[in-house]
Amino acid sequence: MPIQRSQNESRDSSLFIGNFQFEVLRKVKNLGSKAYGINIRRSLEQDFGKEVHTPQVYTALVRLEKLGLITSEIDRTASAGRRGRPRRVYHLMAPGQRMLMAGSVLSEPVSAKEKFPHADGQRPTSA
Repeated sequence: MPIQRSQNESRDSSLFIGNFQFEVLRKVKNLGSKAYGINIRRSLEQDFGKEVHTPQVYTALVRLEKLGLITSEIDRTASAGRRGRPRRVYHLMAPGQRMLMAGSVLSEPVSAKEKFPHADGQRPTSA
């Protein structure tokens, strides 16, 4: 028989985010009015020292927005860029700010190697 969860319990469990999503949330805060997809990706690549795939960033942004941690709007004042579409700028919401504050207390910054221990393609061998 499956375990039944209350509505509040299932909603609260969805507020757990992974390391990558936490880093995207942090970038939204740090970049401020320049927090749009490509800028976030470039900033993450600088921090991690490796390529970050664009769909990975947008997937994280969509989830963070669905959780109510960030919001977005179309920036009609900026140039449309190479593709001709206006940029979507992301903004930190109060719950996102609280999550960042709680996360910064619970964890310390780690290097890209610690965040992605198998980034070199080497997988641990099973014993």
